[in-house]
Amino acid sequence: SWRWIFAVNIPVCLIAVLAARATMPEFGERKRRPVPVLALAFAATGLIALLIAFDRVTEWGWTSMAFAGLLVIGLSSLVAFVFAELRSEESLIEVRMFAIPAFALTMAIVWFITASQFGRLLFVPLELQLVHGVTPFASGLALLPAAIGTAIVLPLGGRLTDRIGPKWPVTSGLAAVATALFLLSRTSPATGISTIALILLLQGIGFGMAMMPNTITAMTVVPAPLLNRASAARSLNRQVAASIGVALLISSVVASLGSLTNEAGLPVDQVQASYNRVYLIAALAVGASLTLALRLPDRRAFTEFRSRP
Repeated sequence: SWRWIFAVNIPVCLIAVLAARATMPEFGERKRRPVPVLALAFAATGLIALLIAFDRVTEWGWTSMAFAGLLVIGLSSLVAFVFAELRSEESLIEVRMFAIPAFALTMAIVWFITASQFGRLLFVPLELQLVHGVTPFASGLALLPAAIGTAIVLPLGGRLTDRIGPKWPVTSGLAAVATALFLLSRTSPATGISTIALILLLQGIGFGMAMMPNTITAMTVVPAPLLNRASAARSLNRQVAASIGVALLISSVVASLGSLTNEAGLPVDQVQASYNRVYLIAALAVGASLTLALRLPDRRAFTEFRSRP
C-alpha cells in the first residue's frame, strides 16, 4: 500500500546512520548543558501553531478566525522565544548567529530553494497525472532526471565554493531553478513528457548548484562552538520552509480548482493554467532571491572566513 513509501526508507536510514558514525568526523563543541525549558516551550508552541495554521489554511480560509488566531499565537510565541534566548545563559539555538550577515542570508535563501524543491515534488506529479494522463509510476520516473542532475552537481557546487566562494555558484544555481520554473509555467497539455523531464533536469542541476554552497557557507561563517546548533537551526528552518512554502502554493491551486486534485472535473486547460500559475509564483520568488545570493561572500571574503583560527 501507500505506506511502503515510508517503510522502504527505514533500512536506507539505518545504513546511512551506520555509515555516518563510521566515516564522519566530529565537529563543533560537545558539552553537557541544561535544557532551557522556557525557550523550548515558546519555540514548540510557536512552530506547532504556525504549521497547523498553514496546513489548514486552504480548509479554513485566509481570513478565518482560526487561522488568524494560530498565526498570532505562533508569531507571539516565536518573539517570546527570541527574547528568552537572548536573556538565557544556556541558549537552545543561539539566535545571535543570525547577527552574522552571511549566515542569515543562507537561512533566507533556504526558504526559496526548499519551497521550490518540495513544490516540484508535489505539483509536477499531480500535473502529469491530471493533465497528461500518465500513471503515478510514470510521473515518478519523470522526476528522475532532476534527481540525477542534483546528484551530479552537488559535489561540483562544493568544489566551486572552495575555489571561487559561494556567491556565484549559489546565484547561478538559483537562476537555473528560476528559469526551469518559468519554463514549467509555459507548458501546455500538448507539451511532451520528455520536454518536461528536460526542464526538471535543469531545475535539479540548479538545486544542486545552489544548495551545497549555501550549506557550506552557513557552516563556515559561524564560530566552531556553534556548528552543532547552526546545523540544527538549518534543518529546522528547512522543514518549516517546506511546510509553509508548499501550503502557500497549494492555496493558489485550491483557489482556482476547488481542490488539489481537481475533484470537480474541470477542463484540463483550466487545470494546466492553475499549475502554471504556481510555477510562475515560485519562479518570481526564486528570482527575487537572487538579490540575496549576490550578497553572499565572494572568493576573498570566503577565504578570510575559512582562515579564522
